[in-house]
Amino acid sequence: MDVLDQLRIGENTLVIVTSENGSLLGSLKFCKPEGTAKITNGHKSMGSWCGKKGRGWEGGHRVPFVARRPGKITPNTTSEYAFYFNDLLATFADLLDADPPEESGEDSFTPLPALLGQPTDYRPPIINHSNSNYALHSRNWKIVFG
Repeated sequence: MDVLDQLRIGENTLVIVTSENGSLLGSLKFCKPEGTAKITNGHKSMGSWCGKKGRGWEGGHRVPFVARRPGKITPNTTSEYAFYFNDLLATFADLLDADPPEESGEDSFTPLPALLGQPTDYRPPIINHSNSNYALHSRNWKIVFG
């Protein structure tokens, strides 16, 4: 970030830091009713969420999404918007004031208003799938198969 600012391009640069999926190290075996996942080496890479990569539980798909754009995104703010990795397509299209390619991104919704601190519409349910594991997440509800 400092280099972007030194080059005087930080003001017009959106920086996003995220991950594609949850930790490979988690386990459903150690999930307790309060949702704590414990790992033998003492590191909880999925935080307090149950599950791991490839599972429908939060530990398998909940990841950080950190964004910086001076003058646009207020520092040190959080949002309850449920962002899905596929939403990057709609987000970048929205930023560029462009339409995504035809027949692509049907399940991509932009969280740009949430990032900019504006009111946001409800995001349609998110479907997670890996091998034979499926999960449907809608607001504060989820159903997990597998």
